[in-house]
Amino acid sequence: MSASKVLNMSLRGNKAIWEAETFGEQMIDVTVGDLLDRQAEAAPDKEALVYRYPEIGLNLRLTYAGMRDEANRVARGLMALGIRLGDHVALLASNLPEWVLLEMALAKVGAVLVTVNTNFRQAELEYVLGQADVHTLVLMDEYRGNDYVRSLKALLPELDGVTDPVTETVTSARFPTFRRAVLLGERQHPGLLPFSRLLELSVVVSDEALAERQAAVTPRLSDPVHERDHGRAERRHHHAPRHDQQRPVRRPARAIWRRRPVAECDAALPHRGQRRRPAVDARQRRHRRQGDRL
Repeated sequence: MSASKVLNMSLRGNKAIWEAETFGEQMIDVTVGDLLDRQAEAAPDKEALVYRYPEIGLNLRLTYAGMRDEANRVARGLMALGIRLGDHVALLASNLPEWVLLEMALAKVGAVLVTVNTNFRQAELEYVLGQADVHTLVLMDEYRGNDYVRSLKALLPELDGVTDPVTETVTSARFPTFRRAVLLGERQHPGLLPFSRLLELSVVVSDEALAERQAAVTPRLSDPVHERDHGRAERRHHHAPRHDQQRPVRRPARAIWRRRPVAECDAALPHRGQRRRPAVDARQRRHRRQGDRL
């Protein structure tokens, strides 16, 4: 394939667009959520997710069955909050277990995962919230001196007026699609819903309701695909898998996902206007995006 054709597949005008290849390995017609369920049925007792960092008090081991159960719990909590099929949920956090569970849970409920660079400051966060039509933001309170909550509240002072983040949503003229912020960790801030409360809400949504929602999520090529205009997600019909974590995967998942330490696995791709980081090899880039799959 010529270089010009490859370039046209990734850029169209000022939009970065991913298109399905029409050559090479045949894709599996299955969503990410369904694939997790298949793996849990095939190898329920095999380890799937391992975090072992005693220096920061983090020691977690989940089998495929355990990972599926936790992802389902998060998914039911998201449904209880009113997350609908196609809603854009942004995730601003470093390498935490909740990151992986949210990735799986959002795939199950058919929401669009919008990943946010942990180096972003207030101005860049403002751009993402507006351009990506974010409905819900899940965030940690701070990282490496970057106070995300302060930046968010500077952009959305309406959050301080929320007394019950479970039943009340935000109405903002600046960000018309934004409704709620969910806070990871043990700290609490007025107007932000603790992630632990989201998990508690999961009991109000049945397993049958989640199964019905998950069945409505499909990787069919005729479904709308999400295109990114440097953060904006637009619904268009396109002959490509969904770009919202529902795209078909190329091969079955492997046995264990080992997550690298927080300090080594938080970086995202540089945003336009940022200085680029020193080059890293392919293995390091893969670690930073999704952990080391062994």
